[in-house]
Amino acid sequence: MKKILLGAALCAAFTVHAADDLAKKREQRKADIDFWVTKYDGAELKSGQFRCPNPRFPSMSKQNEEIDAVSARMKTWQDCYNRFAENLNKTPPGAERIPQDVRALMTKEELEQAGAHIKDVHTNLAESATINSKMVLADFDAWRKATEAYVGENNKVIKAAQAKDRPDLEDRRNNYSGGSASQR
Repeated sequence: MKKILLGAALCAAFTVHAADDLAKKREQRKADIDFWVTKYDGAELKSGQFRCPNPRFPSMSKQNEEIDAVSARMKTWQDCYNRFAENLNKTPPGAERIPQDVRALMTKEELEQAGAHIKDVHTNLAESATINSKMVLADFDAWRKATEAYVGENNKVIKAAQAKDRPDLEDRRNNYSGGSASQR
């Protein structure tokens, strides 16, 4: 009986010591716990190689160099957006994102709150990126349509001018050759 009581006393002392140790660690890491429960904003998911500033498009382009430059800016943005989306899709949207050393210090309620908060941040990032991409694609499409319309009209004007000049060109050729082919 004495052994059982001694064992129970040791177990209780160990439990009290472990609880005190956990309380101290929680106090030391309070800012980390609070960060994941309320302040996490997903910055690492939208910065660095995943930061994709929107390209700017003119209303229309008339020169091939400008058309090529705008197309290159769009491709750069698309590549960046695809990296961002791929990374966002492979990132766990819940409490799994919390480093293990911090998770070990959190209560069940804190883990649930943090998981819900992280999921909300993840969802908001995805929705914001989708809306933003639709706006970029709409701007690019407007630029492309206006540019294609200009190029089409410009090509018609050039062809019409060339067709109009054809008889004149034929006359000049005839003058240089000493008459028309039918006159020879």
